[in-house]
Amino acid sequence: MATDPEGTRLGFHSIDEELDAELDVEGTVPAWLDGSLIRNGPGSFELGGSTVGHWFDGLAMLRKFAFRDGEVRYANRFLRTDAYADAVDGEYRGGFGTDGSMSLFERLVSLLTPPAPTDNTNIDVWRYGGEHVAVTETEHLTTFDPETLETTGLTTYLGEPYGQHVTGHPHHDDERGETVGMSTYFGRQPEYRLWRQPDGRWSRESIASLPVDRPAYLHSFALTDRFVVLVEFPLVVSPLKLLLPSNEAFIKRFDWEPDRGTRYNVVDRETGEVVAAPVGDPCFCFHHVNAYDDGHELVLDMVTFPDAEAITELYFDDTGSPSSWELDGGRLTRARVAPETETVTTHEVHGGHLGLPRVSPEVTASEYRYAYAQGDPGQPVTGLPQSILKVDVETGEDWWYDAGGYTSEAVFVPRPDGQTEDDGVLLAVVLDPDAARSVLHVVDGETMDGLARAPLPHALPLDFHGQFLPGIA
Repeated sequence: MATDPEGTRLGFHSIDEELDAELDVEGTVPAWLDGSLIRNGPGSFELGGSTVGHWFDGLAMLRKFAFRDGEVRYANRFLRTDAYADAVDGEYRGGFGTDGSMSLFERLVSLLTPPAPTDNTNIDVWRYGGEHVAVTETEHLTTFDPETLETTGLTTYLGEPYGQHVTGHPHHDDERGETVGMSTYFGRQPEYRLWRQPDGRWSRESIASLPVDRPAYLHSFALTDRFVVLVEFPLVVSPLKLLLPSNEAFIKRFDWEPDRGTRYNVVDRETGEVVAAPVGDPCFCFHHVNAYDDGHELVLDMVTFPDAEAITELYFDDTGSPSSWELDGGRLTRARVAPETETVTTHEVHGGHLGLPRVSPEVTASEYRYAYAQGDPGQPVTGLPQSILKVDVETGEDWWYDAGGYTSEAVFVPRPDGQTEDDGVLLAVVLDPDAARSVLHVVDGETMDGLARAPLPHALPLDFHGQFLPGIA
C-alpha cells in the first residue's frame, strides 16, 4: 500500500465542532440492528497551546452512531475532563508519548506531591458500577450519559488494588457477572495486580499480586474460563524512572530488552496462584484477540510485532502526523501454553498485517473460528490500513472488504438468534481522504459484503476503540 501524506495528515487533524445529526443512508441497515455504537479516541491534538507529539495523547472525544428502524443518527462530544479544562487554559502536563512542560520549580514541588496522572480518558468505553465510563491507562474514569454523551462525573477506580497504570482493555465475563482487570503498581516492590469487579458495584476484589523487578508496558491481557494470562513483553522500565518528577513522556522511559524473552504468567482465577510462567521468544503486542482453555493447554491469539517500533512509528513530525508509517505489521500469532510442562509454542496464523482485532462477543474466552481486524495483505506496512479483514483462525483463510479509505476498528454485532458465529454485521468508521469526510460502513460479517454506508458531515480524526450498546438510542 502506498503512503498518502495528505490523507494521513487528515487522520490526525483536530476538530472543534460537536454535532447531532441524522445521516443519509446508502443501502440497507438491517432492521434488527437496534442500539448505539459509541467509539472513543482523539478529537483534538491541540493541547496547552501546542500540538501533542504522539497519536495516543489526543484529547478524548466520544462518537455515537444510534441505529433504529434502519436509520442512523450521529453525534460527537468532547469529554469534559480536567485535561480538557487544562487544554482550554493553555496548559499541558504530559501524557503517554508527549513530553510535559513543568518548570524546574514545579518538578521540585512534585517531589513532595507527585502530579496526578492524566484523566484524558481517550481509549475505550466500558460499564462499571452501573455507569457508562470512558477509560484510559491511568486510574481515572469519566462517567457519561450514553444517550447525550454528556460528561456526568470524574472518578477513579475505587479501593484496592491500587495501581498507577491500568490496562485499557478489561474483560467482561457474562456468566460470572464480573469485569476482570489488571493494574501495575510502581512502588518499592512493583507488582502486577489482577482484580475483579462484580457487575453493578464500584468495589473491586483482588485476584492476585505478582511481584516484578522491572514492570513491562502491558496494554491488554488474556482471559479464559479458568485463568488470567498476563503476557509480559520485554518493553520494561525501572520504577524509579517513573516515580521521579520529569517532563519525559511515560513510554519514553521504557527500554526494549529482548534478551528477557516473553513470559506467559498463567494465574488461576479462583485461587490467585501462578500455575505456570514459561518464557518464549521476544515479541511485542498491543492487543490480544481471544483466548480459551483447550484440555490441558491454553490457546492465546495475539497480534504481535517483532519489537516495540509500532509505538515509535506513531510519533508526529512537524506536519502533525506520523513521519513514515513503515514497519513490520502486526501478525496474527497463536500461542499454546501447557501449564503442566511449563512450555509455550507459537505459530503464525496469518502473515498479513492486522490491527485493532475483534471477535464476536458471544465467543469471548471460548473456542472460536473468526477474527476481524484492520487489514493489509503486505509486509512491511507502508500506510494506514484501508481494508477490513476476516480470518479463520483455524485455517488462516481470509476474506477482505475494501473500505475505500482509512478504516477504524471494526466492531462485530451478532444478529439476535443468529445460527452461526459470523451471523451479524461489522460496524466501522472509514476516513475517505478524497472526499475529506468520514463514512460509517455496515458490512455483512459472513460474506464481507457491504450492506450500507452513511456519510458524516465532517472528517473525524482516527480513533481507537468502541462498544456496541444494545437498546441505547
